[in-house]
Amino acid sequence: MIGNEFGMVGRTARIDRTELYAADEIFLHRHRSSGVAVTSVDHRSVGTGNPGPFCMKLQSTYLAACRGENEKYQDWITPVYK
Repeated sequence: MIGNEFGMVGRTARIDRTELYAADEIFLHRHRSSGVAVTSVDHRSVGTGNPGPFCMKLQSTYLAACRGENEKYQDWITPVYK
């Protein structure tokens, strides 16, 4: 989703803990869950200490897709009828 929606490419890599201290934003994202902002690492604020704009946009886009509000991701949805 990130590559298609935001023009970014995600990758997995080992990083040094000190790289986290200098980050503008950090979020955790797993399959089938929305992004979760990380606002501090080792009691040090990440960026402003609040969820950043990219994380918030990623989370809202993902949740909209899961609720069927984004036609681009309709194939993610399985209707459930009462």
